Amino acid sequence: MSFLPKNFSFSAWEDLEPFFEKLKNYPLQTVPDGEKFISDWSELDAELDEDFAWRYIKMVCKNNEKSREKSYFFFLEHLLPPLQKVSHQLEKKMVGSEIFSQMPSQYRPILQKMDRSVKIFREKNIPLQTEEEKLSSEFGRITGAMTISYRGKALTMPQASQELENTDRSHREKIYQLMFERRQLETKKLDDLLTKLIRLRHQIALNAGFENFRDYMHYAKGREYSIEDVLAMHKAIETHFVPLLRAMHRERKKNMNLPALRPWDLSVDSLGRPPLKPFTKTDDLIEKTIGGFSALEKSFGAALREQKNRGFLDLDSRPHKNPGGFNYPLRKSGVPFIFMNSAGGQRDLATMVHEGGHAIHAFLAHKINPSMLQSVPIEAAELASMGMEFISMEAFWSSFYPNAEDLARAKRNRLEDTIFILPWIAQVDAFQHWIYANPNHSTKERKIFWSSLYDRFGSDVVDFSGFENAKNFRWQSQPHIFDVPFYYIEYAIAEMGAIGLWENYKKSPTSTIASYKKFLETGYQKPLSELYALAGVSFGTSPEAIKSASQIISNE
Repeated sequence: MSFLPKNFSFSAWEDLEPFFEKLKNYPLQTVPDGEKFISDWSELDAELDEDFAWRYIKMVCKNNEKSREKSYFFFLEHLLPPLQKVSHQLEKKMVGSEIFSQMPSQYRPILQKMDRSVKIFREKNIPLQTEEEKLSSEFGRITGAMTISYRGKALTMPQASQELENTDRSHREKIYQLMFERRQLETKKLDDLLTKLIRLRHQIALNAGFENFRDYMHYAKGREYSIEDVLAMHKAIETHFVPLLRAMHRERKKNMNLPALRPWDLSVDSLGRPPLKPFTKTDDLIEKTIGGFSALEKSFGAALREQKNRGFLDLDSRPHKNPGGFNYPLRKSGVPFIFMNSAGGQRDLATMVHEGGHAIHAFLAHKINPSMLQSVPIEAAELASMGMEFISMEAFWSSFYPNAEDLARAKRNRLEDTIFILPWIAQVDAFQHWIYANPNHSTKERKIFWSSLYDRFGSDVVDFSGFENAKNFRWQSQPHIFDVPFYYIEYAIAEMGAIGLWENYKKSPTSTIASYKKFLETGYQKPLSELYALAGVSFGTSPEAIKSASQIISNE
């Protein structure tokens, strides 16, 4: 029997309150009591989660429409505060019950999450967290409005970035200069925005009894590894991947026969070949991805087909659309939404299969009841997506690139992305460690520290003369810093696992897909390390794991 009435809808907190009152009065004396409590709560929570999701999705797809922003802010201001209060009461009820330690093992991950949430909850943080959500949404509005005008045509930043693959160097330089000048107009605004967010987040951490926001977030996320482990990862990436990045850029400079490698020389093919074009129109990208997913496993392709049929794909770049890409799980309907900014290049293929990996994860986990057990930690979510990038590269990128040379180029580009992205992840994560451990820093000190991180993790080959601020403020291009703080090192951990999946797939495709599917279907019914084991890979944060990954990528 359903907890909510058929065709349930709500427009105000008063419509929801009676159902939360019922939950607050549930008895928790037996394990079946606890299972019913979580099941009914999950049903209500999924209803709210999906309502919030659509308000957010609609806003970021057209962030210049005030009515969409108003709808999103209505949830933040009028629904989220009472929801946070009552959720705390329900979590406290479960955590304090006699059956808390008696619940079946599949509930342990979410029960531990509840326990952490109870311990760090402070009612005085509710208005601060509402303000934080509203402030962080400003990043998308600022960056989504950025365009450049070139030869009478307006280009979004993703579209302009695609032009940096043009073989005409003067063309690339002009595009880069225009992008640089446009971003310069918003530098102070984004700097000030981050300062406000840091102060707000620091106060949230102090209120919860933590020394700083970094420590608060590490605890809130329930990470199965320590802050010291993360710092060791930074060092291992510096040791094993930064030399590969710099060698890659030296090779590029040599291939291009340049006296200096400039920032507009990093995306073009170093041998002067035209840009890779894996697809012509977005529908071509969708259909070929569906075909490739179906060949791997019938249910994978069916999932993407369902998204297409429902109109749950918004893939093309356009003005007043937030930057980046995501897959948003919709726990009530079970059909997630993919958002990205395609400009027609190879990186868009990688993004599509990445978000597609998230999507099939959401589809397969949707079978799990109660739905609270579906939402996995970020490290597991990103293993699903990054793993699909590597698997698809071997399995079906040939359908996008029937020419063997183009296919080899595309694969090499993906491996070069690993060599680039891991130092970048370490740099962004180390930046966040510092800004939140030193919340009273000045914007000048922030700029100096970021520059020192670039010297540590960046390339010493690229010449930024005349464009120093492109390097000094490059952190402003990373949405995670504004929107979802400390959601980034997880990509590095997942990349280690994805490389393992890739190695497994090359040896035994059938068994690798079977293990991968089992992992996707499990949701959050097991601890993180066990989820990785289900996928057939190790959960690795150690320097040894990073060294091994660097050797695999370098050899390939």
